[in-house]
Amino acid sequence: MIVAVFTFVVEASGGTYCAQIAARDILGAITAYNRADPSGNGLGVLAGAPVALDGLRAVWYDSGLDGAGNLVGATIILTHVAERDEA
Repeated sequence: MIVAVFTFVVEASGGTYCAQIAARDILGAITAYNRADPSGNGLGVLAGAPVALDGLRAVWYDSGLDGAGNLVGATIILTHVAERDEA
């Protein structure tokens, strides 16, 4: 099975948080990110409506709100594609 690694660069609560998530596609990666809360800070949930950035390949932006209603923004980059046993 093909698995991709997506790198999340998330701006929230005055900080920048990075995480890598393995998934089959961008929507699966966002779902896994939302479940994992890799920041450990409960930064919020991304909307799951990624927008491809013009002029770039395999780079998206998504946003959402934290528990206080503040904006959470994420740049998501497809950083690796591998067979499952390599990931």
